[in-house]
Amino acid sequence: MKHLFTIALLSFSTFLGAQGSIATFDELPLSANSFWNGSDLSANNIVQGDLIFPTNWDTSFGGYLASGFAYSNMTDSVTSSFANIYSAKPASGFNNSANYAITYGDWFFETSTPLVLNSARITNSTFAFNSMRDGDNFAKKFGGSTGNDPDFFSVTFTGYLNGQPAPNGNPVTFYLADFRFEDNSLDYIVRDWRLVDLSPLGTYVDSITYNFASSDNGEFGINTPTYFCIDQVIYNDFTGIENAEWVDVEMFPNPASSFVQFNTKETIKQIEILTLDGKSIETSMNTLNSTDVSAVENGFYLIRLTFADGQTATRKLIVKH
Repeated sequence: MKHLFTIALLSFSTFLGAQGSIATFDELPLSANSFWNGSDLSANNIVQGDLIFPTNWDTSFGGYLASGFAYSNMTDSVTSSFANIYSAKPASGFNNSANYAITYGDWFFETSTPLVLNSARITNSTFAFNSMRDGDNFAKKFGGSTGNDPDFFSVTFTGYLNGQPAPNGNPVTFYLADFRFEDNSLDYIVRDWRLVDLSPLGTYVDSITYNFASSDNGEFGINTPTYFCIDQVIYNDFTGIENAEWVDVEMFPNPASSFVQFNTKETIKQIEILTLDGKSIETSMNTLNSTDVSAVENGFYLIRLTFADGQTATRKLIVKH
């Protein structure tokens, strides 16, 4: 079936520059080697551009982080203690930045407008890493005494739009530790910032849930400390183009695996495929109003059409083989 897409006539640089964003947490105020977890009751969300990271501070029993997000610049990568739950194992944010976010328990984050999530940097907290490496009073040492136990610890992200699974979406599972290999030398616990591709979550999302899974479970659920740290969340908001001048273009199929076809009354001179950060990866002169994407890796891209009169039109393209 053909899908009809309305393409806005605006320049690529304006479009991408206005819409591309990275949540770094770096501008959030913190004293050295400290954290914010909502305990001061000053807010119940951490806002980064269009991304909203809820925290859930429970005031009972003296107060504690029941679930959700905190942000931190803690650098303790050594201490194995519940008192050290706000430290990332790499001892800094991604690329040695100061701030990063840390989250506890199955939870979610939201967006202020439907958008495309591209990627994030994720790692273990010191508390979770050391627990899996050494074991503690509640959780086992991964691999067991022989190193042969097929242990794992993962987090699965799922995208939603208007309360329903996001269009063209699939869950993304990231393994914070994996000891299921036949060759024990391949076993690992993540201790650095890893790039996680979040683009498969859906064409557009307005909320993202995440759920932990572990091989170490007990009567009350997962024994492994259910924490991970997150930084450098990259996203693009493609919805703010309602006031632009419009031209109708039939672009199909989308998602595409081989050829993308265009039907328009305008004369297309050039077709260009770009990454979401603006890097051109393929340019072709118009041949029968189509372009070949069979060699393009799965993911989200921008496709820019240049018309004979010099105007351009840019729209999102999904490549899925």
